[in-house]
Amino acid sequence: MLSGMLEANGKIYAGVVPLGCSPYGVAAGAVKPGNEDLVKTEDGGTGGGTYKAGTLDGTQYPDSCYVAIFDDDTFTNPTIVRTDKMSWAAGRMRSAYYQTVWAADNGDVYVFSPSYAKLQSDPRQRTVHPSSVMRIKKGATEFDPTYEPFDIEAAASNSMKDNGASKARPEGGTDEVKDKSRAVYRCWHITEDYFLLQMYADGINAQGQATVKMAVFKGEDRTFRFVDGLPDESVIASFPVKNVYCEDGLCYISVATTDGSAPKVYVINPKTATATAGLSVGVDEAGAIGRLIAQQ
Repeated sequence: MLSGMLEANGKIYAGVVPLGCSPYGVAAGAVKPGNEDLVKTEDGGTGGGTYKAGTLDGTQYPDSCYVAIFDDDTFTNPTIVRTDKMSWAAGRMRSAYYQTVWAADNGDVYVFSPSYAKLQSDPRQRTVHPSSVMRIKKGATEFDPTYEPFDIEAAASNSMKDNGASKARPEGGTDEVKDKSRAVYRCWHITEDYFLLQMYADGINAQGQATVKMAVFKGEDRTFRFVDGLPDESVIASFPVKNVYCEDGLCYISVATTDGSAPKVYVINPKTATATAGLSVGVDEAGAIGRLIAQQ
């Protein structure tokens, strides 16, 4: 399946999520040798995770990331870009899949992987890669060979330890990173090559739980910083907006808290990774942010 659509460089980019095989795919021979026992023998699952007998549920390609590049809106004959240096690119909230492929102002495309295949129980379906980001240069049809995966989990762990920016490419990680899995949940482009990352604070999951930290990533410099100035994560209920609003190099996002105060719109300056409280909104949750422009 495809996750999100990005228009950039006269093309359409989409993350590809390799979600196993339908009974048709199984019958057509799409099961990898050695995975035959992963095919379900009876119906099962619940909600958006239901499946039929004869289905191979879950990915067979946990350690690969794919991006489809379409020439136009006919969505035919895509170029498939693949790397085996990180897992697939899509945010996850139950049956929803969120876009994690975004372009910088110069046309370079950054691909963020939460690494949800970590949650698979079978080792054949579980990724070894941490949550990471890679780049496709403007006009290219391959992942940038000079841009090694940036380990978001290790950067988050290091940033929490020293309360500063992690400028070098983190290598490996620690047991704390592996246990907490401080992965990216959702992300958005702000301006230039700055991206806002909504992060898991205490372990990756497919329910969107405890995604109460925000960070800023700068693509060219490979820097990661948690955002200062937001309410303490212990009182953050959610960042309820479907999409953030960005203008003049700043990012606007609403924050709902559990301390009885009304939701507020915070203004995030990506260059300083700081947030400033702004408008209070007299609703339970501010689900969308925009700006009305007066007609002349």
